Amino acid sequence: MVDRVGIIVLLSLVLHNVYVNGHEKHKYDTLQQEVSDLKQIVLDMNVELHNVKKQYAELKENMITSRYKHGDEDTNRPETSHKRDLGQITPHTRSAVYNPTLHLASLLNGTRIKASGPKGEKGESGTQGLKGDISAPGPRGQNGVKGVKGDMGLVGPKGPPGLTGQKGEVGQRGIPGAMGPKGSQGYKGEQGRKGNNGRQGLPGPRGFIGSQGQKGTKGNTGEKGNQGLKGSPGSCQGGNVSFSLQTGLKRIRQHGQNLRFDTLYWNNGNHFDPSTGVFTCRVPGLYLFILTLTVNPEEKIQLSINLNDHQWRFVTADGNRTSASTSMSVSGYLSRGNTISVVLLQRSKHSASTCYFEGFLVS
Repeated sequence: MVDRVGIIVLLSLVLHNVYVNGHEKHKYDTLQQEVSDLKQIVLDMNVELHNVKKQYAELKENMITSRYKHGDEDTNRPETSHKRDLGQITPHTRSAVYNPTLHLASLLNGTRIKASGPKGEKGESGTQGLKGDISAPGPRGQNGVKGVKGDMGLVGPKGPPGLTGQKGEVGQRGIPGAMGPKGSQGYKGEQGRKGNNGRQGLPGPRGFIGSQGQKGTKGNTGEKGNQGLKGSPGSCQGGNVSFSLQTGLKRIRQHGQNLRFDTLYWNNGNHFDPSTGVFTCRVPGLYLFILTLTVNPEEKIQLSINLNDHQWRFVTADGNRTSASTSMSVSGYLSRGNTISVVLLQRSKHSASTCYFEGFLVS
């Protein structure tokens, strides 16, 4: 085991010296191969040592069995006593010790093991024999059991700088970095080309009802059209129901008070009472109500549309530094006897805002 470690350490030192002094890759590869071959030889030696130990154990077992057998055969001899400690025989009358020996060569050759007689005197040394021929390499033995991991060795000296490697492939794109500080203002660019027309915007809020225009000239009588399809039966609505009103908020001072409109554009059906500011439903159906506010700069006002004296919807107009206009529409089904009114919730101290309120029976 020590020889194997010494061989590996020696070869590692030789390999390191060659690599430091020569920088020759082919020599390094050759030494790597030689180290691999020596490691294989050490493994083969371990396999052979394991086989010898196994044969020695079998030889010892056979020797003990043989001694017990000889002890059984000599039980009838009066001059000897048999001991059961490893099969040793101690004669009573003989002066020479009877010690059976085993022939290792006979065991390795596969022959039976025989006991020999007493040990003779040492013979003279014979002349040295001629050197035998080198035999052919034997077959490769089986791989031995993997040994226990050894302790970590000492840190070796720092090696020389390696050769410059080949240029690697382009790496993946990294994560975008954080935004840098704001740069200085650049030069004024040239005027760009005129852009395309933008998309049509959303419809604006409904405007105020204008004054009635002049009566136009009578047109020519048109051709008689085809008879239309028969319509579905209509509901009894009692005629057209609608109103359009206007009032200023300067004279209204108490919060929670109904607005009384002093300008009446129309009141079809007379369902709206201007004196109380309350609309009473007499024809059940779907109604649409529109409330519009215009305020001056630095003014703020908030109104609500109440259904049966309970807040239904509210609207807020805040002029800030400029004039502002806000509109709100709400629709719902009214039953006979339901009431609709506009109530002041909040306003600035000196508000000269104007309120427009309209209602229509839709269906």
